[in-house]
Amino acid sequence: GLIMARERGTNEQRLSSILETVPDIIYRLNARGKITFVNDAVKKYGYSIQELVGTSILDIVHPEDKERATNRVNERRTGDRSTKSLEIRLFTKKHALDQSEVVSKSVENDTTFLITAEGLYDSETPNTKGFMGTQGIARDVTELKLAEERIKQQTEFLNLVLESLPHPFYVIDAFDYTIKLANS
Repeated sequence: GLIMARERGTNEQRLSSILETVPDIIYRLNARGKITFVNDAVKKYGYSIQELVGTSILDIVHPEDKERATNRVNERRTGDRSTKSLEIRLFTKKHALDQSEVVSKSVENDTTFLITAEGLYDSETPNTKGFMGTQGIARDVTELKLAEERIKQQTEFLNLVLESLPHPFYVIDAFDYTIKLANS
């Protein structure tokens, strides 16, 4: 008994250490969508664990994304697990405190997360009656979204430049002699 208790204590310490150091937000919600567990990763977004536990996850979801988030929560509530991940914007504490301001449409002012979640049920068969909540991981993909936006803008600019050239322009691959870029 003593050895098993010591092993259990060691395993709990290891798990706790992982939860404290992983950069992604790991969370658990009850059946009503209230946060019951969240790891230390929320601190870099201005929140303390204590202030988030007991609040609705929808309180920190960007208004334009609330309907999609609600639909995904309801999918899990009914036992439908078709949606495994969802890209959604969450307010950092700074934004959450200033929700009365007009929300900017610019991707640069939003914190975008890729949420990977699953429903928790009291049996192997997911169903509405047995729905106990949701658990998941929220990964900050804001920098990725900004990079994608910059690439899109640069591509559009390059296409404009190429289209404005008065003479034919080609970029040919020196290895296989294929045309990589052309304006005609």
